Amino acid sequence: ELTLNMLAYSKQRKPDLEMVNLSRFVTELVTLVQGQFDHRKVALLTDLDADMPPVPVDTSGLHQAVLNLVNNALDAVEPETGVVTISTSFDADNQTFSVKVGDNGVGINPEDIPFLFQPFYSTKGLKGTGLGLATTQKIVQEHGGTISVDSTPGQGTSFVITLPTMPEDVPQSADTHGPGTGEDGRLPRRRTDATQIQEPLRDE
Repeated sequence: ELTLNMLAYSKQRKPDLEMVNLSRFVTELVTLVQGQFDHRKVALLTDLDADMPPVPVDTSGLHQAVLNLVNNALDAVEPETGVVTISTSFDADNQTFSVKVGDNGVGINPEDIPFLFQPFYSTKGLKGTGLGLATTQKIVQEHGGTISVDSTPGQGTSFVITLPTMPEDVPQSADTHGPGTGEDGRLPRRRTDATQIQEPLRDE
């Protein structure tokens, strides 16, 4: 996983888009990680939009981005009582689709929020690599999308990846960058308010 994140973060690339059934995509990812959740005695649930049409994604890139969030959620919850939910939704009006990963874990400390997308920054000391969320941000940015987080310390966190359905919304690879490498290190069209912050996520 660390090697894959290092490669994805360091390499500039344009997504290789293909039309994908997102519900099937998530189901396959759940099958991959179910054993880890069973071992930790953590519930893994899905809430999938059955009416979503096929959407354009780079399957390997989105797989890595969502897997990073799922692994973060697993590490954030307690055995026996932990619950992680992956959900999908489609916004026909705005022509976007979303993947949400929510947990009932420890939440994110407000003082960590400004730094969480910085490469090699981790809230878990030696246990974290500090590349998972930096890589996730870069993959989402390559798709022309955004990431938002809604977190309450002690109650849990939800991460939402929102991507456009139109391929022309995807930027050229030279226009994408990891956190801190552009003029301000931020994703386009981000907004900040008291409940949603479209840049920070906790990292591994």
